[in-house]
Amino acid sequence: MPEQFELFNQPHEDGFWSGIGGHFNNFSQVVCEFIDNSVANFIQYHLSQKTIQITLEKVNEIVKVKIEDTGTGIVDLNRSFTIGGKDKNAPSLNEHGFGLKHALATADNSNSNWAVSTRTKELIENGSYDEVSAKYMISGYYSKRFNTNEKKWPGDFHGTGTIIEFDASKELFHSLSKGIRGRTTRFSSLVNIFIEDLGFYYSGIIETGSANIVVKVIDNGNDEIYTVPSLKPEFIKYYEPAHGQVDYDLGNGEVTIKYSFGKIKPKSNAKRYYKAN
Repeated sequence: MPEQFELFNQPHEDGFWSGIGGHFNNFSQVVCEFIDNSVANFIQYHLSQKTIQITLEKVNEIVKVKIEDTGTGIVDLNRSFTIGGKDKNAPSLNEHGFGLKHALATADNSNSNWAVSTRTKELIENGSYDEVSAKYMISGYYSKRFNTNEKKWPGDFHGTGTIIEFDASKELFHSLSKGIRGRTTRFSSLVNIFIEDLGFYYSGIIETGSANIVVKVIDNGNDEIYTVPSLKPEFIKYYEPAHGQVDYDLGNGEVTIKYSFGKIKPKSNAKRYYKAN
């Protein structure tokens, strides 16, 4: 029998964090990973309060980002911050156990400025909330529990929920205009593109009332809140076969896909979608 040697193969933290980051096309796709977790929570627990607020605050060359939801809060932080840790009962929007860490590593590649705050019903009753923040470590990692009399809950909502915060670099935020003719760097224009992206990605979620998504913008001390509308094509006329549907398994059980053939009205204010070009 050959002699055996123990392997010490614990990942190097900085290389690990850098390695799981990236592979997103733009800022919107990073934020959508966090939104997917919130929507999955709303669906799993049949919640009546289903609001997600994304705050974008321009501070010099960076944008401070805060994603807050009215979900149940994170019950098991150990599982949430374990690579591959997953809830077998979670909907398909949140079932593989990588999304949160993957998106955090992309949002904050330096592993230095992100934070996740959460509070469940039990924590509210105890007058406290939990926080996990940078730097992500493979072992010897601790969450913090704050008493709300000593440190105020950092969110705008008063019930249970989760908040994700990070500083978006200029490069990451400007990726919003990637692929758009005449790429803009204006903060207000980039915000409009972000809202358009969310309206397109979550059109069905918004239309069915599965979630209400709002964007809060803070620029030079001024606050504005925008409700993200469902972005869908507006048909001028239809071609045969005008409408139809097909049942198909996309990997998580059979779903019904509805389709239409026709000519759509160009959206004059759109930067990316339904331009009918």
